[in-house]
Amino acid sequence: MGAVPADTPLTVLCPRSDSRLGRLLQRQGFQPAGTEVAMLRPFTSEIAQNLGQTSGGWYVAVESVIGV
Repeated sequence: MGAVPADTPLTVLCPRSDSRLGRLLQRQGFQPAGTEVAMLRPFTSEIAQNLGQTSGGWYVAVESVIGV
């Protein structure tokens, strides 16, 4: 990031569930600018049940960002 000219806009993706990273970015001068929603359709009922038991964070898939 140090090589980017000062007048060039810079965007960083940060999951809402990662408050530690969000605070770090804000301390470095970044400001929240928007959000994105990613949806997942499970292939089987077993996967659907496992997703319901997951307590970890969700992350945006790279492909969804490139397609925007």
